[in-house]
Amino acid sequence: MRRIISLLLVLILVLSTATLCYGQTSPVNPIEPAYVGTAMHAESFTINDGVSTSVAYILPKTKTSFDKVTINIEIAKATTGVVYYDKTFTTYYDSFRGWFHVSKDYTLPSKGTYRMDATYKCYKDGKLIETIKGATIVKGYQ
Repeated sequence: MRRIISLLLVLILVLSTATLCYGQTSPVNPIEPAYVGTAMHAESFTINDGVSTSVAYILPKTKTSFDKVTINIEIAKATTGVVYYDKTFTTYYDSFRGWFHVSKDYTLPSKGTYRMDATYKCYKDGKLIETIKGATIVKGYQ
């Protein structure tokens, strides 16, 4: 008798968890896209013999997502926050590569640890569509 009751309890437990697994039919919070017109963006920052190279590019979802993109590149000393380079570049769609892109060199004033930040402002018909803050990259120059 004990054995039958134990088996029934196990059977009830198994069946009740199976129905819980199939009870959810749609997500509570559907996944939303991270950006309106941007498929991806990437940044790189290298230092060779005291010359830093900052690269930033943004890949739109379609070639007509944006008319232009301004890319701001800022280089600062990582330890003090003193900004040595802060420029904004207006870029237009490169149909050959399929992106908006900027690459700039800057001679660093001294040895140390530097950080590079990139900010993208994407426009369509003169209207700001989205602003994206790129990854902060930190590199040392010894």
